[in-house]
Amino acid sequence: MPAPRYRFQILGQPNGCHPRPLGAARDRRTALTILVSNEIGLGIVPDTPLGRAFPDEAGRLNQRLAAQAGCVLFMVAGLPLTVK
Repeated sequence: MPAPRYRFQILGQPNGCHPRPLGAARDRRTALTILVSNEIGLGIVPDTPLGRAFPDEAGRLNQRLAAQAGCVLFMVAGLPLTVK
């Protein structure tokens, strides 16, 4: 099982997900940009360390991207809820 441990070591690093390349692309864009992300933190809590680390990292990345966005929507049952 070295592969899962290796993935966890990368994923588990502080600030393991970096939106910087997206930020640089955002600064160069000339058209509307829409990012779509699955909400994975509303389900059951996984029992493995990697299973718990992934939703946490994805949530932190989504928070950083949302902070830079002009509009943030959360879709529930096909209905848009305005977050920002």
